[in-house]
Amino acid sequence: MGKITLGQMERLIAIANTGLINEGNFEAFLLNPNGFVAGAGIYPIVIDYGMSLEMMLEAGEYCNFDGYIKEKYPVPSGLVGKKEMLVSRIINPPKTKNILEAVAYMGAHHVRSATVYELLAFGATYPEIQKLTDVWVIDVRGGFTPVLTAWEERRYLRFNCIECLDGKRPGQHFLVVGE
Repeated sequence: MGKITLGQMERLIAIANTGLINEGNFEAFLLNPNGFVAGAGIYPIVIDYGMSLEMMLEAGEYCNFDGYIKEKYPVPSGLVGKKEMLVSRIINPPKTKNILEAVAYMGAHHVRSATVYELLAFGATYPEIQKLTDVWVIDVRGGFTPVLTAWEERRYLRFNCIECLDGKRPGQHFLVVGE
């Protein structure tokens, strides 16, 4: 464990004020303050496939969302009722330079990228995390992938071009679920 800077401690305190610090992720902060993911841990989510896409978006209380979602992401047929996911996490794969490396990292760690519906359930359940960091999934359709983001305390669901993930910069975090 190296030295922790004043800036890193200020960031930790800001995150603690949101209620996202627990014993497990505090230890993760001490081990790697620069690579610390706010709210890293396990997040139970419930996906209600009985809801329409519009209802899922409304539940997330997004001030704006891209209409692209309705065109490219219809609710999968055959899925009904509620599904509880106990193992959802946010990760920042180290040393990955493109989407293929990120997918390989996920496979090696026995997780997969969340679906857009799992992302919407996560955003509705944990809106405060989206205000701290962008949350991506790898669910590419037509060259774009969903990302939860925030700006000036307002939450958005956007679609970024897949090339935005190539040359990945630090701070891009992916929502994953255990397989």
